[in-house]
Amino acid sequence: MLCLISLHALLGDKGKKELDYATSLVAGVGIVYTILLTVQNRRASAAARFAERWNNPEFCKIRRAIGPIIRQEREVADADRSNLAIMLNFFEEMSISVSLGEAQELMLRKFFKSAVIQSVTVLGPWIAERQKFQPTAYGEYLKLVRRWRDLDL
Repeated sequence: MLCLISLHALLGDKGKKELDYATSLVAGVGIVYTILLTVQNRRASAAARFAERWNNPEFCKIRRAIGPIIRQEREVADADRSNLAIMLNFFEEMSISVSLGEAQELMLRKFFKSAVIQSVTVLGPWIAERQKFQPTAYGEYLKLVRRWRDLDL
């Protein structure tokens, strides 16, 4: 900053406009960079919150109840429907956050890819049954699954 003030004084009237322009340009670039960093940090934090919720002891109870279904050790019909809905609603919420750019997809994909794809493999027919009455049910989740299946980490 001291250099800019010195240059401003040394250049006289001839170079002041160019220096003012250059200073404004540098300040503008700095502001844009700061905004982009803030957005990136916010998106990373949002992704981290999904991982925290996934590992929360209360949510782990749901995961333990659904795990045997996903591993095909039990039938989907034997599952508590509310637990299935909670799990799928979580994935739907995460998928919406990704599609809106509110959560960092790369971080979420690294953390959740297996669970997301494995779940839909088993729960796909259950989701299709729900969609007979609510056609948009879990639509964002299914879009995310298709996209992640096509991507290699």
